[in-house]
Formats: sequence, structure tokens, C-alpha cells
Amino acid sequence: MQLEGLQDAGQYILQEKGFEILPEYAKILIESYAGNPLALKIVSTTIAELFEGDVSQFLAEGTIIFGDIADLLDQQFSRLSSLEQQVMYWLAIHQEWMSFSQLKYALVTSFSQRDLLEALDSLQQRSLIEKQSAQFTQQPVVMEYITEQLIERVFAEITTGEINLFETHALIEAQTKDYLRTAQIRLILKPLSEKLLTLFSHSEAVYQCLTQRLEQLRSRSVQKRGYAAGNLLNLLIELKLSLSDLDFSNLTVLQAYLQGVNLHRVNFSHADLNQCVFTQTVGGVLSISLSPNGELLATGIDEDIVFWQTKAGRSLSILPGHKAWVMAVSFSPDSNILASGSNDQTVRLWDVKTGQCLKTLRGHKSRVQSLTFSQDGKMIASGSNDKTVRLWDVETGKCLQVLKGHYRRILAIVFHLKYGLVISCGEDETVRFWNITTGKCVRVLKTQVNWMSSIALHPEGEILATASDGNTVKFWDVETGKCTKILAGYQERVWAVAFSPDGQKFATGSNDQTIKIWNFSTGECVKTLQEHRHLVWWVGFSPDGQTLISVSQDQSVKFWQVASGQCLKTLDAYSNWVSFVTFNPDGKLLVSCSEDGLVRLWNIHTKTCEKTLTGHTNIVSSAAFHPQGKLLATASDDSTIKLWNVTTGECLKTLWGHESWVHSASFSCQGLLATGSRDKTIKIWDIETGECLQTLAGHLHRVKSVAFSPCGQILASGSDDQTLKIWDIKQGICLQTLSEHTDWVLGVAFSPDGKMLASAGGDRTVKLWEIQTGNCVQTLRGHRQRVRSVGFSYDGSKVVSSSDDHTVKVWNLTTGDCVYTCHGHSQTVWSVACSPEGQIFASGGDDQTIKLWEMTTGECLNTMILARPYEGMKITATTGLTSAQKVALKALGAVEE
Repeated sequence: MQLEGLQDAGQYILQEKGFEILPEYAKILIESYAGNPLALKIVSTTIAELFEGDVSQFLAEGTIIFGDIADLLDQQFSRLSSLEQQVMYWLAIHQEWMSFSQLKYALVTSFSQRDLLEALDSLQQRSLIEKQSAQFTQQPVVMEYITEQLIERVFAEITTGEINLFETHALIEAQTKDYLRTAQIRLILKPLSEKLLTLFSHSEAVYQCLTQRLEQLRSRSVQKRGYAAGNLLNLLIELKLSLSDLDFSNLTVLQAYLQGVNLHRVNFSHADLNQCVFTQTVGGVLSISLSPNGELLATGIDEDIVFWQTKAGRSLSILPGHKAWVMAVSFSPDSNILASGSNDQTVRLWDVKTGQCLKTLRGHKSRVQSLTFSQDGKMIASGSNDKTVRLWDVETGKCLQVLKGHYRRILAIVFHLKYGLVISCGEDETVRFWNITTGKCVRVLKTQVNWMSSIALHPEGEILATASDGNTVKFWDVETGKCTKILAGYQERVWAVAFSPDGQKFATGSNDQTIKIWNFSTGECVKTLQEHRHLVWWVGFSPDGQTLISVSQDQSVKFWQVASGQCLKTLDAYSNWVSFVTFNPDGKLLVSCSEDGLVRLWNIHTKTCEKTLTGHTNIVSSAAFHPQGKLLATASDDSTIKLWNVTTGECLKTLWGHESWVHSASFSCQGLLATGSRDKTIKIWDIETGECLQTLAGHLHRVKSVAFSPCGQILASGSDDQTLKIWDIKQGICLQTLSEHTDWVLGVAFSPDGKMLASAGGDRTVKLWEIQTGNCVQTLRGHRQRVRSVGFSYDGSKVVSSSDDHTVKVWNLTTGDCVYTCHGHSQTVWSVACSPEGQIFASGGDDQTIKLWEMTTGECLNTMILARPYEGMKITATTGLTSAQKVALKALGAVEE
């Protein structure tokens, strides 16, 4: 029956061309091509065109010539017109359905619309392409054949210098969906690169060949609009060859994917950079909101707000105005107003169309961490580290209510107008329901919650979801306050939760770097999305529910197709803050740690980076020299500690044991190593064996800093639980808990004589403690934002502190006065370190710089800059870039003369 069915189907295909065919001839053809429908369609086209429908004549010519599908395609392809071949190549490159307008836009040769329509019709008649809903593609076997032809022809053009197809077709599409570009790299760019490497034997020869093609393009008297320059860039990137100092001036550079690529001193002057993709912003993404109409995305990046066009993924405008980090953004329901909350303690309202700041709402006494509009757009709720929620009238800017009851900072807020409620969750592990009219707290749910998008209201309004620091998502009945369901099974913390607009799905983002999409009714995980390189702290659905957006600590924003789980687009923000600095024991070397996971060793005399230590896979938060100075320990958000030989740069050992990020490290004078972690513990290590000798538990939140006393018998630790603890290392017990800070304790340091301890607080103060009594003997006030780091001068007479307010302060311990305020950093100063010889101190900041300062005068002696990805890249008179893109490129090192 199957054979009879195959014969019937095959005969039908052969007769579709309109000529009669005897059953015995049909049987020969069907058996020759194993019933392959595509082969039979192509054969019938060949018979109709070359043999005028005479099957007997076709068979008499020798069917073995046409016996292989590749032979058939060879024969068909050779008879195509130039335009038809170009269309075939583009459909193979694009990999999926392509519309007429997409094809027309991609083609760079001159042709009429009628010509293109006729070419498409001809290809369809030849069965070489498929058509569906005014879109076109190829069958897999045809696409594979055309792709092979493309690679072979481009390879020949590159090696001979006779450029044609290399000019008219992009090897990859920079602006296409992420999953398609990944496929294009795998199927086209990678095989082509491998062929070039095989031919030339080594990468230097390939580089020479490709740069010769670049010079060939630049030497033309008349520049063509084409893809050759972009193809060269993409090939060089795939081959991991240097792009530094290359000259693309005056060229059309199309479809070059330059996100996350170093372009040091590349010349793009007078170039057309349309359709290219660059890293588009500087700084970490701190907050995000999608407009209800789905057209815009707003991100808080450092102190600015950046608007993005969601469809194109391009930054449109940058709104400056806040004086500190923008920690929350939210669109009004009509998408016309954006609200932003900042560490400068204000809420600002912005006109989305003009970018004008409409109002600045003041009243909070500390950082604004969260905010949201009411569903009718008439009110805003803002949550702050001052432990209050404020309700604001959008039209007047008047504060309507101050809701008090939380005893730690507010993490997230949602309105529920149906019940006349605003719901807030706090770091005090409570979710509170507030009556909007009276301002009274009407219900308290006790549960652990996590930062940012940690609560979500179901679209129908009956269920509230909370993402937990305890590795769960809980669902609560809003009316009764009862927990109706617990989603357990996560091995890592759940940072974010969001419902789809129809309420049938919800998504979660986790510490395990994944996003999971769940069926709300069954609780089944239907998809796991796995392309982020760090924890995912925000997720949100598009208004139509077809796209999911995620934000990660890896500084990327990703757009996902909900139905397939494929990544459509990635927006990468560049950030590489200097997280930590420290001197070696003789003061001749300075170590800097940074967000890129690298550890750099700087020669203090020459001010140059002598060595770069690579091995960590995430932010390096701290470093400590062994007392002898030959060994360096580094702590990282990859949850490891690494031990390095300072002379050779070799990684000697990796210490595993902490269950989360490792924030701090300190050596005792005896050579013991202490580390503090987000897992709330301190570990003491034997560096010879790599063994963890003891684990000190007691802090309730992450341990941000540790420091050994000069004698090595006592260890101090500072934590987000707002306390310092003094530990006896020998006994492994906590001797004292110091608790006068009212915010995180971010830094600790012992005085040289070991009698005093200094602490840096999120409450903007530096506190000095007497070790013997545990008393706070002095509080140094003057910083306007969090104090991040603290250190003693060599002789113990001064304390140096750094802050989110962009300054470093030097304090006289005798008087408690601020001797100098050192200005120069343009963003948060994460770390300070005093030189052992006493003359200078160093600071490292969010602005990617390390500064050396004179201790006695506060004068800045030198600034060392971490190389940015586009350092020295020339963009004078370029076209194809928005004004916001140019601003971002300049911030990343580009120059416009």
C-alpha cells in the first residue's frame, strides 16, 4: 500500500507541470529519486524547460546525470538569473521565512519591484522556494545546498580578491533575532573561517589576507553600498583577530555585530554604520520598566534614564537629572509619563515624548528603591530605605499618605485598586497591605522576599506571588491573606516573578542564571531559558504576552519568544567598575579588581599595568596580599577564592566552599586567610592545603567585609544586617556585636596599633570603635551617600573613606574633622587603600578609574584608566547612528573630532 501511495503521489507531482506521462516512465523517475517530492518537482521543471515535456527524450539523455539531488540543484541553479541567484542566497542566509519588503531592503543591487516579483514567481515555479502568507523560504535540502555554494564562492572571492557575492550579501545579520544570528555564525561564518585557517595554516596569514581585502575596498575610487566591510569585521571577530587600528573610514559598514567587541583606535570617520550593533550604554542596569503600549523600554543606568525602542533595540534618548543611582522606574498606564526613584531620595516625573522633567517629588529621607503607578494613573507609590511608603498625587505632586510600619527598607510595591490597597514588601521579611484612604496597615504576611520584582499581582487580582530568598515562590489569596500554593524545588534564590497578561503563565528569575516559564494552573515548568551569565533579577511580559524580557547581573537585557523559548534580542550595557584596590606590603605594587573578572597589577612608579590575572568568571570583589607579599588571594562573585603567584601570575589554587558570592578577603600576620560571603558566613582557610579550617556563622545577612587585627588573633566583620562582629579566631567565637549603624556595614579596617576599628556604613557615616570596650567613640559625618570603604593611614592618625557621593574624604582622628574632600571620580568610589609607606592612598571607582592621591594635601597625583571597549575609536561625521548611540559610544571611549 505504501509503495502504491508513493507511486500515486509521485505521478501527481510529475503531472502538475501539465504534460502527460506514461505510467512506466513515471515509475522509472519515482524509483530513480526514491520518491523524493522536491527532486521530482525539480525534475519535472527540467523536463518541461529543456525537453518540452518529452519524458522519453529526457530518459534517453541519461537519467544518471540527474540522479542526485545536488546534481539537480546544480543544473537548476546554473540557469538562474543574477537576481534569482541573489534571492536564493538571501533566503539561505536568513534561515527562516522572509517577506518581500525584507528581501527588497536586503538587496543592494539596482532592480525594479517588478523584476523582484518575477524572480520570486520564477523560483516558485521551479520549486526552489516555498511561499506562505506573502513570505518566502527554502526547503532544508535547498537551503543547505545554497549555503554550501555561498561559502565556496565567498571563500574563492576572499582568496582571489575578486569581490562580488562578498559585497552583495551579509554573511550574518547583526540586527536579526539572536537565535538566527547564532545559526548564521554556526552555519556560515564558522565554516568559512575554518576554510581560511586551513588554507593559510596560521591566523597571522588570514589576518594579512583580510586586511588586504580591506585596503582593496578603501582604494576604490567610487565607494559602493555593500556588505563587504561588515563581513570583514564579522570574520575578524569570529577568528578572534585584533581589530585595533584598522581603518574603515568612508566605507559603508552594514550588518557588523560589534556588541561586546574591542575596537581600540578603529577609524570609522565618515563611515555609514547603519544596521550595525554596538554596545550601547555605559554603566550597570539598575532598574527597568516596559511601557504598557509595548513600544518603549526605560532603564535606570547609574544616574541616568535611558529610553529604548523595543522593536529595534536601539537607545533613543538619555535623561539626566538625578544625582545618584536610579533604582526604580515605572511607566504610567497610558505610557505618557515615566516615574523614577533614586538614591538621591527623590522621585521624578518625566514627559516620555519630550524627555522633560515635569516634577520632582521630595519627602523621603533615604534612597528610593521601588515605585509604581496605580492602575488609573492618578497615584504613585514609592518605597524607600527610610522604611516608609509614600503615596503621591500625580497631577499635583502632593504627598497624600506616608505609610509607616516596615522596620527595614522597602523592596517592592503594587497597587490593588479593586480592594483599595497598596501592597509593599520589605527587607523585614513582611508583606504589608495598606488601606489607601486611611493609610492603615490592614494585613501583614510574614515571608522572606527578595530585591526588585519580588512581588506580582495576578491579572485577575485575587492572587499575589512573592519571590523568596528561601528558594521558593509563594502564592497568597489577597482577600484572606492565606498562602494557597508554594512553588518549591529551586536550588538557588528566586529573585523575580511576573505573571503573563492573560494570567495563564508566570515567569521566575533566579540565582541559577535561568528564567523559568510556568503553567499557573498546574505549576508545571514548561520552559527553562539559559543564556544569561549571572543571576536574573527582573522578568516581565510584553503587553501581548508573546515576549518575555529579562535583566541579569551580567548587565544584559534579553528579549525571549515565549512560545519557542528562543532569544530574540540582547541589549548589552558595558560596565567595568573598579571594585577594590590594595597595595602590596612594600607599596610598590597596586592591585585592582574589577567587574570584568580580571585582576590587574599596577607598577606604582611607572603607573602601568604590569600583569593581568585571568581565571575568575565573575566580578572580583576583593583581594589580599599574604604578609610576605608573594601570594595574592582574590574573592569573586563566582563563589570562589583564588590564590595567585604574584611574580608569575599563575593561579596556584582555587578554594571552594562558600555557597554564594565571596565579597571580602583578609590575611592574618600568621598567613591564615579569612573570607566573607553572601551566604552569611566567614570562612578561615589553610592556604597550604586549601582546607577550610572553620566557618563562623552569626550574621543574618551577607558579610560584606572582613579584616584581621595586626596581631592576627581577632577578626572583624561587617554585614548587611547593620552590625559588626568581633571574633576570636582561635576559639571560633563571637566576642562582641557592635550595632550602632542604621544601614549596611560595607567596610571595616583596624588601626595600625590594633586598638581601634573603623567601619563604613550605608547610613553615610564612618564610625570608630574601641576594640577593648566595643564602644563607638566617634562618628564621622560628611558624606552625602553610602560610605563604601574605609582605611587607616600608615601612622594611624588619619582615616580615608570613599562614598557613593563620588568623593574620597580624609579625616583627622584627633579632631574628627574632615581634612580634605577629594573630588575627581565621576561616579561611586568603591574602594580606598592607604600605602604602607604613608605618602599616598589609592581609590577605585565606578568610572573605571584608579586614582592616586597625596596623603598630606589631598591632591590627585595620577589617574589610571581601565581601557574601554571603544577607546580611541573615531566616529567623526559617521552616519547611521542616533544621538543617544553617539553619546554611549563616546562614553565607551569613542572620539568625535
